[in-house]
Amino acid sequence: MGSGHWGVLIKLGAVVVAAGIGAFAWLKQKHRRTEKNQPEHEHGRKRRAVFEDDRSIKRRETEEVAIHAAATGLPVAMVGSVPDMSANWAAKVAVSTEQQADAAQLAQVYIKMAQQFLNEGLNLPAIEAQRQFYSDLDTPHPQPLEYEAFKVPLEKGAVRLGILQPPPALCDAASKAAAAIQAILPPGCKPHATAAESMHITLFMTSQPADPRPDPFNEFGGGQSQTLAEGRIPAPKPPVLVAEKDAFRTLAAQTPAPTLEVHSIVFAASGTLLLCFVDTSGVLAGLRSKIRKIFPGGPVKQSSIFHVTLLRILEPQALKKEETEAIHEACKQETERLKGAQFTASSLWHVQEWQFTTVQGEREEMAFATVVAT
Repeated sequence: MGSGHWGVLIKLGAVVVAAGIGAFAWLKQKHRRTEKNQPEHEHGRKRRAVFEDDRSIKRRETEEVAIHAAATGLPVAMVGSVPDMSANWAAKVAVSTEQQADAAQLAQVYIKMAQQFLNEGLNLPAIEAQRQFYSDLDTPHPQPLEYEAFKVPLEKGAVRLGILQPPPALCDAASKAAAAIQAILPPGCKPHATAAESMHITLFMTSQPADPRPDPFNEFGGGQSQTLAEGRIPAPKPPVLVAEKDAFRTLAAQTPAPTLEVHSIVFAASGTLLLCFVDTSGVLAGLRSKIRKIFPGGPVKQSSIFHVTLLRILEPQALKKEETEAIHEACKQETERLKGAQFTASSLWHVQEWQFTTVQGEREEMAFATVVAT
């Protein structure tokens, strides 16, 4: 066959391929248009909304790092000489809105956390990062610092959070469980146990000690730049504080009272002993999402599980395998005593905390909606 015939065949083949590609593209576009016009299943809409919320949070975190770095030359985990908690934050689990709302999925998160500690032991950099929030580190029992005693002091009201308060009987039982586990810790761990009256479940922090936000309504860093020109980290201006409380109060009044159930006591790799809950009412994940949208300038790093911190190890020393196994077993035993305990929170509390992790400070109770039986 001559070269001229081959040229004709090649050109003809190219035309056929191009036509095929064009037809495929047309059919694909038509399918997309048809699919778009189809009604979306309710479950699909919810999953899409959850995905978009989580993706929006990740996008905002990336954007905020860039904005803050450009404005101040500092990484987002640092403001002036505020402690760097990046190692501790990196050790915390990230749980999606969907997982928070589903008790079975959240239970699996807790199981994996316990297994991680059993397999890998302690995350020593995470423990090291926590030490800067405590005094008396040369003693067996360190104490949490007041924020005004920080290297760069924080004014009272600079740290603010919305919390749930478990009932006293449950806190007392949890305190006894923590004491039993603390009793088998190796010497030199330097634990700090949370007092029963300080036990709480954090829903959202509008301003953190390592990430202060004087104005969480300000989407560009929550007013962080204000802190750089001060010798102290300022509390919010009175109008901002009033608006912040009003926002929490309004959301609480629109939210049915949540019911939480104890799932387990977990020793996390970060060196914290946690009393972990699932939300059997399924309302708190949505509430957290609403709070975040109202406070676009609030700290990006937030708790994404439901837990009470019972104890922290403050000496970054590795555990032997048999020590890790003994602690894990003790957690399982104490879990059996508390697992299944439930409480319904009648109120959300807004707290202006003045001492690390104690929720001591000015607080205001904000009632959840009451559901009238029919």
